[in-house]
Amino acid sequence: GKNMLLVQQDLLSSSIQPNKPMNVQIHLPSNRRIKCKTQSGKGFTLIELLVVIAIIAIVAAILLPVLSKARLTAERAQCMNNLKQLASGMITFTGDNNNAYPPASYWCNAGTVTWDTLLYNYTGGGSGVAPDALSVSVYANDPATAAAIGGTMGLKIWTCPFDATLPKVTYMSGLSIRSYSMVAAGQGYGTGWDVPIANGLTSVNSPGFEGVGISWVDDNATKVNWNPPGYPESVVRHPATTLMFVELANSQNAAGNSWTSFCFGPYQASPNNGLYQIEARVPSSAQYLQGTGASEGDQLYPNQANRFNYAFHDGHVELLKYQQTINAKTLPGGVINPAPSGMWSIMTAD
Repeated sequence: GKNMLLVQQDLLSSSIQPNKPMNVQIHLPSNRRIKCKTQSGKGFTLIELLVVIAIIAIVAAILLPVLSKARLTAERAQCMNNLKQLASGMITFTGDNNNAYPPASYWCNAGTVTWDTLLYNYTGGGSGVAPDALSVSVYANDPATAAAIGGTMGLKIWTCPFDATLPKVTYMSGLSIRSYSMVAAGQGYGTGWDVPIANGLTSVNSPGFEGVGISWVDDNATKVNWNPPGYPESVVRHPATTLMFVELANSQNAAGNSWTSFCFGPYQASPNNGLYQIEARVPSSAQYLQGTGASEGDQLYPNQANRFNYAFHDGHVELLKYQQTINAKTLPGGVINPAPSGMWSIMTAD
């Protein structure tokens, strides 16, 4: 009886315990048991890691030149688009001003007016800018500089993306860069540039006459002339083959400044006054260019596949080798006639 009571107590206690999970596997034949893959602490081997790095390097080597080429193509297209907008603004300006072009620049003791200032409202600058802000003669790249100089913001279309990366003279810090210029009326002092306004427009039949970008000097003026005289459209005989705007990278080419608002020609074999598209042998160091106003065309030219963008008087733009724009012969020593004809001359344009 005592043993029977103990057995009953054991049965009762086991009946009130929670059910325990049954390990099924111990009841299965060994050939049907689930086989679990054990975790391993082993990672990549050195060889596997080197293979992955090599693949990444190969992919990068393939993609980087493609991306770089795409970036260069986009920047060249932006430069070309800048010139198209400027040419369109010039054509609209002449229509509003008795079919006359603006001069490249006008200077007097009271201030300076350049072609980019006169085209400001025609090329996206807006009409709400006060004349006082425009008369400062330079433009800012940021609002803080604009407030400091009492001027206004420059336009992005004035700057070639490649030119924006080149060193500039220290005083241009914060100022808008102008990468384009009108073709000068000529290379003669007093006839093509710094022409006394009292002398009137230089005759287009003068020896060495080039484009419509005359540069005026008005020593007797007491205030700025906002309507300086310019050449009539009729003087351009071949609009589709005559240059209106050309690229002119210069370390002191500030927008609104009279100097380098006009260009003499495509090439000089030695450093000169910064008014040629390329002046060979100009030092390219940042230290030199930050301290000296100089041509930077020999740096800009290779960035555009050895070409410049040119805007023509009919409004179209082409990317050309500079040799394609002239018909002047190369002289001994590699010097090209400093007064080129061809597309640079409103008389020939051949």
